Amino acid sequence: ALHHLLARAYCLAGRWDAVDERLRWLEWQGVEHAELALLRAKLSLRKRSLDAASDQAEYAKHLHHPLPAADVLLGEVENRRGNLAAAEAAYRRAIEVPGPNAAAWAGLAAIASAAKPPRPAISGVRS
Repeated sequence: ALHHLLARAYCLAGRWDAVDERLRWLEWQGVEHAELALLRAKLSLRKRSLDAASDQAEYAKHLHHPLPAADVLLGEVENRRGNLAAAEAAYRRAIEVPGPNAAAWAGLAAIASAAKPPRPAISGVRS
């Protein structure tokens, strides 16, 4: 349990090498559950390994469903891939689950702002 808590704390602190070390130790010990898969997904996203991040987030959902944090991470992956429709669907799945969902709302807001066409310049205005 200590290594699990350390992995989570290192993730929150942005100490990604330490997260990786703790996760490898836990895997070696045969410890597995949804939160650890989600931490691996976050680490993969940090390393810009989008396929691995997506696979780990899906695995986390398989271990514990529903898991809104996994859907948020899948939304981030799809957003980075430029697949806004899939990102929006993932964020909406996260919002459907009762509980804190600020990250999902923030993801939807980011998609909405990215999808808006640029406003035309106002003619006759001088700077």
